Amino acid sequence: MARLVLLTSLLVAGCAGTPEAAPPAPPDFALALSQGGGFAGRWSGVEVDARGTVTTWEGTGADRRTTTTDTLDAAELSALWDRLDPVFFDTDVDAPGNLTARMEASGDGRVHATAWEPGAHAALDSLYAGLTRLLSSNAAVQ
Repeated sequence: MARLVLLTSLLVAGCAGTPEAAPPAPPDFALALSQGGGFAGRWSGVEVDARGTVTTWEGTGADRRTTTTDTLDAAELSALWDRLDPVFFDTDVDAPGNLTARMEASGDGRVHATAWEPGAHAALDSLYAGLTRLLSSNAAVQ
């Protein structure tokens, strides 16, 4: 009897499976986060392309300085996409202010951009902060 219970337990445990990994980011994935404006008109941001290359920048126009800071792996790109996809593409906000935050993203054939004054749209502020935290946790953005 004990042998039957043991075999049944092993069979059930073997069928349980493992948790599925998050789906990969689409091959056309790109993300750009930036903030700036105000009296000085300074801007800074971070861009991530489909290969995982992370580029930070500051300045505008000819004075824009860029630095490639990191390369994300497939799991890190997937985490960014998973955080972005359920919220961002359905959020239509074009309300820049004296200080402005911008997010632009593409993926799965979709391209979308938003602009808002920080503090004016809680959902976008939260998404922006969450994406920045994900990038910071990978040491891509300092």
